[in-house]
Amino acid sequence: MSNPFFNNLSANLNNLESHQKNRMVKIEFQNLDYLDGNFCDNEEVNYFLKEKTAQICQLQANSSLELGKIFCEAVDRLAGDNHYNGLYEKWLLQIGFNKMTALRHRKRYELYTQVKNEHSKKLVSILPVRFLSDLVSSNEKEEILAQIEENPEFKVNDLKKLIATKDNVTVIDELDDDKFYFRGIESLKKLDVKKLDFSKAKQLKDELEKILDDVKKILGDI
Repeated sequence: MSNPFFNNLSANLNNLESHQKNRMVKIEFQNLDYLDGNFCDNEEVNYFLKEKTAQICQLQANSSLELGKIFCEAVDRLAGDNHYNGLYEKWLLQIGFNKMTALRHRKRYELYTQVKNEHSKKLVSILPVRFLSDLVSSNEKEEILAQIEENPEFKVNDLKKLIATKDNVTVIDELDDDKFYFRGIESLKKLDVKKLDFSKAKQLKDELEKILDDVKKILGDI
C-alpha cells in the first residue's frame, strides 16, 4: 500500500530538483575577483585549480541559496505561534545546523530574491560570508544594492570598497586615522582604551553601541 506522506515527499523532492536546475547559478573563476588565482608557478596547474575553484564555489552558492529558501520557509511556518515556541532552534539542532549558519543562508537567499537582474543575483550568490555580513548589516544596504543593479561590471572587490566608504561600522584599524574600520573582535581585545584620546574613545563607544544594536536586531530575527 502506498504511503501518502512519502509520495508527497518524493514529489516535493522532484520539484526541488527541477527548481534547482532552473535557478542554477553559473560561476566562472573571473567572477571570483577576490581570489588572485596564483596558486602555484605552473600555469597548467593554475588553470586546473581555477576551474575546480569555480566548480566548488558554484556548488556552495547554489547550496546556500537552496538552504536559505528552506530555512526561510521554516521560519515563516513556525513564527508567531506560541505552540511552536523554540521549535525552529530545536529542529536546527536535530538536523545538525548552527542557528547562525542557518541565518547566514537565510540572509543570502533574502538578498538574492531582493535583487532583480542576473548579474546582481550572481554577485549575491558568491559573496564570501564576511562581505555578506557587512552588506546585510550596513545602514546603506538599499543604496548599495541599487548601485550593484545599475552596474553590470560590479564585482566582489568593488562591493568591499563601496561598503568601506558607506558603512556605519567604523571602529579600529589604525588609531591615527580620522575614521578607522572594525576588522574583528581580536583587534578589540588588543586595544588599550586608556591610550585613546577623549574624542576617539567616545567614537569607539558610539560605534560599539551601534554594533550592539545591530546584533540585537539580528538576534531578534532568529
